[in-house]
Amino acid sequence: RTYEDVLDASTWAVFREGWHDAWGADGDHLKTEEWVRRALAIGYTMITADVSDFIRGEWAARSDAEALAQWQTLDAGVRRGLEERYLRSPFVVDSGEEIRFTPAELARTTLVYREAVDHAARLYRACVAEKGAGRFDFELSIDETATPTTPQAHVFMARESSRQGVAISSLAPRFVGEFQKGIDYLGDVGEFERTFAVHAALCRSLGHRISVRPGRL
Repeated sequence: RTYEDVLDASTWAVFREGWHDAWGADGDHLKTEEWVRRALAIGYTMITADVSDFIRGEWAARSDAEALAQWQTLDAGVRRGLEERYLRSPFVVDSGEEIRFTPAELARTTLVYREAVDHAARLYRACVAEKGAGRFDFELSIDETATPTTPQAHVFMARESSRQGVAISSLAPRFVGEFQKGIDYLGDVGEFERTFAVHAALCRSLGHRISVRPGRL
């Protein structure tokens, strides 16, 4: 089915059921500026921006020494700005927990996610150009990757995207374990609950919703 077919079918279902309140439709896991503009032009009200092609997960497994060495190849001004934002003081969430970066964690997080931030900004600007600021919901998806989202990565993606003017409605982290459609969660439920609580607190403190991709506990 085409995107038009799906939206037409959904619209008819809403009408048939007699629903009179607000409702919306998500252009899910879109990766290009062309597709986000097309979905919004058709009438979708939300975009899930999939930046997985720009997440450099190979750096998540590299040693501290390798990450710090690569960090030194970045522009000095960029490094200095990131150090000022993330090394001087922790990010404190409403639960009282402090999210701190070591120099190696900052280097690794930057190497994994910096390009993804830039692509999220490109997709967001395409949305604004098509629909206008404030006229759509923008979900940032970083879950389509093998690299679980650390609290540091969550803070980095949200704050650096905001610095580029991106208004995030919701963020979908890559949780520990596996969520797959139609089956139970694969992994340690206790560990998931602990990490979920941290991500939920980060969302409250950063001002966006948390998104859990299809699955069940």
